[in-house]
Amino acid sequence: MTGCTTSVCVESTIRDAFFRDYRCILLTDCTSEPIAWDAPRSNHDASITLVQILFGWISTSDQFLKSVAERVHGRLELAE
Repeated sequence: MTGCTTSVCVESTIRDAFFRDYRCILLTDCTSEPIAWDAPRSNHDASITLVQILFGWISTSDQFLKSVAERVHGRLELAE
């Protein structure tokens, strides 16, 4: 899962998927959220923690792509 406004659009989509028995992977470096000028941090961090604890998994895009490549490579070796 990727997108903007982590604590609203992205988290809502992940929650909806969870209620439909999907477990999503949130790519933390492919999501973001605007932050107010005077706020010390955004809700982005809280949403990432919430997804990790309750609704799915978190990863970075590099970790995710590496895992997919390893999986594909393993299947190719089995087919040979």
